[in-house]
Amino acid sequence: MNKLNRKPRNLDMYKAILTLNTVEEAMAFFDDLCTVTEIQAMEQRYQVAVCLSKGISTATISGFKVKIFDIEKCVCDAVKFRNKIGMDVCIEII
Repeated sequence: MNKLNRKPRNLDMYKAILTLNTVEEAMAFFDDLCTVTEIQAMEQRYQVAVCLSKGISTATISGFKVKIFDIEKCVCDAVKFRNKIGMDVCIEII
């Protein structure tokens, strides 16, 4: 989604996140807030973002060795290889 076209956000969730002090508190917070699939998708997106920011070109994510490009290329590849990676993974990426 284009960041310029987003609806105004409710800041309460972000303020709540800022009150968390430990990894355990953060894990419990997200366990209450998200489904397992949503948490896994966020963890995978975070891993890709870290790789992109470090200029890493390959990484192992969820047991798969993947080449890291820009976000647009990753989405296109997910659609292209949807039958190989699974529609559930493809939908999460999109």
